[in-house]
Amino acid sequence: MEGIDLIVLLLFGILFSVSGKFTVTGPSQPVIAIVGEDALLDCQLVPERFVSNMVVRWFKSDFGLPVHVYRNGQDDTVAQHKDYRGRTELFKDEVTKGNVSLRIKNTRVFDEGKYLCTVDDKTDIEETEIELKVGALGREHWIQIDGYHKNGIQLVCESNGWFPKPEILWTHGDGQNLTAQSEMNYQQDSKGLVNVQSFVAVTRDSTNRFQCLIQNKLLKKEQEAAIQISELQHDKTIKQFDQWKSVNDSDWKNIFVCAAPVTLDTETANPRLEVSKDLKNVRLTQTERSIHDSGERFTVWESVLGSEGFTSGAHYWEVAVAGNQHWTLGVAKETVDRKKDIQLLSQNGFWTIGRAEDKFQVNSDNQPDIHAGEIPMKIGVYLSYDSRRVSFYGANRKVYLYTFTGCEFTEKLYPFFSTTHLNKWLRICPVQH
Repeated sequence: MEGIDLIVLLLFGILFSVSGKFTVTGPSQPVIAIVGEDALLDCQLVPERFVSNMVVRWFKSDFGLPVHVYRNGQDDTVAQHKDYRGRTELFKDEVTKGNVSLRIKNTRVFDEGKYLCTVDDKTDIEETEIELKVGALGREHWIQIDGYHKNGIQLVCESNGWFPKPEILWTHGDGQNLTAQSEMNYQQDSKGLVNVQSFVAVTRDSTNRFQCLIQNKLLKKEQEAAIQISELQHDKTIKQFDQWKSVNDSDWKNIFVCAAPVTLDTETANPRLEVSKDLKNVRLTQTERSIHDSGERFTVWESVLGSEGFTSGAHYWEVAVAGNQHWTLGVAKETVDRKKDIQLLSQNGFWTIGRAEDKFQVNSDNQPDIHAGEIPMKIGVYLSYDSRRVSFYGANRKVYLYTFTGCEFTEKLYPFFSTTHLNKWLRICPVQH
């Protein structure tokens, strides 16, 4: 009987081989990949063999075209969806062994979804479905004071570049959870990543240390930011409020990471402005230069733009203003009117602060004064295009000054510089820790 059983098994194996029957298997659980890294979608033939007439096609459920095609021993890039060209590959040395797994390089948010691994031997088509989930950990996370709120102040916790949408938990020093009284604001950038802001109001009798915990449940990872607020238990005078706006070292590190190599664009400079040869300094002179105007030059405002424009990401630069009592700094849209005497307001494409003698003001509709104790000698400008925010800092004293939030950014933005103080330089400084 044992001999008969052996013969039956051998015959079955021969029949199985001749008939060409096979199956395709893959993981039953979702595959998790991190944005920017490679994703591996495992797909195997059973039995472990691959013959020359077989064609492998990988499809994404929401795409009509395949994301990868392999036939006649080579990749067919003509049939491949354009978003995946140059980003996918099979393991060529493993294909003959039945391994038709797909590697997706430089994973993006939009790669998330369900994929079909199909194998066609001209007689049968077998397939298996594999789900890919994509995650990203944010960056530039910090807490800062956003302003007054009733009998206390409002804190904001912000971070960019998450996926999927993260959760934010607020606590203060005694362990009490403040999350229920917070407000959330989510925005998705052009890459599909999520920028998050969370606001919470704290009263003067609260403890003086607060934590913001940002969690990615998919990746099971989290990041924490904290802020220490001095003398919160006392009445909130303007002087005390200035003390609260100190930025701690960890937050500065997050800002410094975004340092941008800003230089001045002489083609945009008003004819009365002198720009240094290294394109780092600018001052107002009595002489009006006779220079060519390609249409980009400011002819009314004594202003100049930076050479580098931004359409995404976060960028930070610093400008020394010591000795200059008439200046304006910030960002401007590429299409601002450079030939008319218009107000430097957000509705006209400018997000700026400035000094005129002893007045240190935000250039917005109500032009609030900035109470900084003393006017800083060096101004830090932070642009977060994706979260639609422009913030200003007293860089020499490490203090927060003001933030424009919810800005309407729809085009390229440039660093903006303006001065009406004769022969007093504005100097772009290297950003140093």
